[in-house]
Amino acid sequence: MIDDAQLPEVGPWAEDKHARVRKYVELAAKAVGKNFVGKGKAGFYYIDPFCGSGRARVRDTAQQIDGSALVAAAAARSAGAPFTCLYIGDKEQFFVEDCAARLRERGETVHTYVGPAMTTSADMARDLPRYGLHFAFLDPYDLNSLPFDVIKHLAAFERMDILVHFSSMDLQRNFDRFLSNDSSPLDTFAPGWRAKAKLTMPKEEQRRRVREHWQSLMDEIGMPTAGGIEHIQGSKNQTLYWLIFAAKHKLARKFWDAILAASKPQRDLF
Repeated sequence: MIDDAQLPEVGPWAEDKHARVRKYVELAAKAVGKNFVGKGKAGFYYIDPFCGSGRARVRDTAQQIDGSALVAAAAARSAGAPFTCLYIGDKEQFFVEDCAARLRERGETVHTYVGPAMTTSADMARDLPRYGLHFAFLDPYDLNSLPFDVIKHLAAFERMDILVHFSSMDLQRNFDRFLSNDSSPLDTFAPGWRAKAKLTMPKEEQRRRVREHWQSLMDEIGMPTAGGIEHIQGSKNQTLYWLIFAAKHKLARKFWDAILAASKPQRDLF
């Protein structure tokens, strides 16, 4: 495994994100996942094409925290429905190897993939058992890393729940460049966005239209988003990202909305 000095840094808000992953996995495992786990059953699976090293250092502190795959695995196991297998990937091979080693140390079964999410998501979809219960966490560094085809690969499964880190910071900081260039990351992240973000609109309205267009694309592929969208902000109230949940089944979306309703006093919800 990589040493502590090589661990990637994350902001303190990463723990907010992991708290949502933990709560959703626990709830889904207790309510539904236990029916899929065991000999002769279809299985309960976790998918993460942006797994990182499995550990991280919180910026400006000495604190170390588990990555999302380890958080999810621990949550499922504590809820009595451990994942049958975790399918993890990353562009960096040493991250994948490190994360897999940490998971296996905890008794988890892991399949690994190395490469950009566009490639690994297709490979994961090829290898995933068709009739299992699936939860995918898509946590890219920026919009460019999450082409919409990644989601389309996973949406082919009947029982697929997806939690997406949608970078509002990237959308805000780089939106002028996205608008002025003939090609931009948004062209693959949210195909057709230019027809929705009219040049005459205020910038805030344009960005909102991009997000709403992306959600409409989710509807088109049969993965409607839950009503609650959580806006995570930094220590100076700067925009960071939205957490957006999508699933084919209404029960899964109700789980997510219930989790966010419980956190509403602390967070800005849309």
